Amino acid sequence: HGVMVEEYGGNVPIVPISSKTSYGLEQLIETILLQAEMMDLKVDASAPGEGLVIDSGVEKGKGLFSDILVSWGKFKTGDHCIVGTVSSRIKKIQNCEGKYADSVGPSEVIRILGFKELPKSGEDVIVVESESKANQIAKMRKALNSIRKSEEAQKVIDEKRRLDQELSKMKTPSRRKIKGKAAVTEEQYQEKVENVERLREEYKIKQEEKPKDPIFVPLIMKAANHGLLSALNFALESLPGRKEIVAQSIYSGVGPVTATDVERSAAAGNVPIFTFGLQNPVSNVRNVARALGVEIIRHDVIYRFQEEITSLLTGKLPLRILTVPLAKAEVLQIFNIKVKGSKSGMMVAGCKVTDGTIKASHAFRVLREGSIIHVQSSGARLQHFKDKVFEIKSGQECGIN
Repeated sequence: HGVMVEEYGGNVPIVPISSKTSYGLEQLIETILLQAEMMDLKVDASAPGEGLVIDSGVEKGKGLFSDILVSWGKFKTGDHCIVGTVSSRIKKIQNCEGKYADSVGPSEVIRILGFKELPKSGEDVIVVESESKANQIAKMRKALNSIRKSEEAQKVIDEKRRLDQELSKMKTPSRRKIKGKAAVTEEQYQEKVENVERLREEYKIKQEEKPKDPIFVPLIMKAANHGLLSALNFALESLPGRKEIVAQSIYSGVGPVTATDVERSAAAGNVPIFTFGLQNPVSNVRNVARALGVEIIRHDVIYRFQEEITSLLTGKLPLRILTVPLAKAEVLQIFNIKVKGSKSGMMVAGCKVTDGTIKASHAFRVLREGSIIHVQSSGARLQHFKDKVFEIKSGQECGIN
């Protein structure tokens, strides 16, 4: 990857560490400070703050919070900030020790309280000079997102029109004439017909090779914070068999299960609600879920969550009926045996068993040149010479009707 370490003449230092035993952490800090001094890295600690959202969630008694790594400037209580399309005023700041602080500088990890909506992990946080400025930026970003969505939708429509035009051109061309004279020569006409037929065959093959749409199993997910919610989404995407069946989250959010979540589940057909890292819902929510028949499944271990989802998906898969050949026989001759009271008589196939053992209880298929010409789902009558039998082994001859 083009990384040259100091041991091999490069300029990238290596520090062995262990987060379990804390080995090498002091050396790591010293190395970082030394590199910052050598590279003359400086930051304006008095400038408006900037940072990166690490995680966010809902804390009981405190409301919405967001954990932020400060990368530039200073965050102060009462500042107005913008995160994505959300503007907010910083009500309280907690440092990494959980203590409240009036202001924090660069390289600090802080928890900010006061957001109106939960920011997403990885979004930038920027402090602005006033509330009106924050609202203006948020409104502009929302408008920009709306324009981008419209452009994407237009691209989908244009692509569909292009495909429809290509398909309409795949009709066999007619040989038109202009004032009694052929518009194209016979060779050119035949060449166009062959090209269209070839394209049509290619299109048929592509359609046949196109995989069938998987079965979508809807569910709802709630987690304690965005980090856990991202882990749940990753767990869903890593489940095997996505070409056949897929667990689809129709709604996901951070925070405890509410009555609205239960109503949303009931409206979608009583889809299960999975929670992770949360306590049991309050009594009124449980009563609503019980009344509407909505199941709330709580988890704290990720692989248990995956096992539960796998079990849910397995139960939704359609049954597969496999036809297993038990025996084979070759028809040697057809006999028409007269039966009292029947004008047409009874058709009996004289056969020789070539593989396996044929039993009277088996279902039969009659094939001619690889094509099925007759299917008998119920048992047949077996006869060996004049005796009625219930099974015929390989190498023996019998009559089947």
